[in-house]
Amino acid sequence: MASGALFAWSSWRAAFVFAVPSVYAGPEYPVVQALGNHLGALAGLAILILLLLSVAGASPSRSAAAAERRSGSSADVPNHA
Repeated sequence: MASGALFAWSSWRAAFVFAVPSVYAGPEYPVVQALGNHLGALAGLAILILLLLSVAGASPSRSAAAAERRSGSSADVPNHA
């Protein structure tokens, strides 16, 4: 949720920095504001990508371990035949 909020907020702010003239003078130059908003949008995308990669990377190992427990076979158990 944080990545989506960061991306959405920064994206619309970056679009409107130059599109709509402000009534008051901001503390930064418009270029600095636009750069900060673009970096915020990129940070939101990076958080989303890292989150998706971490979830995708964790799922197969969990499902493989669960399948191994269900089947009852384990490589650690010696076979005394």
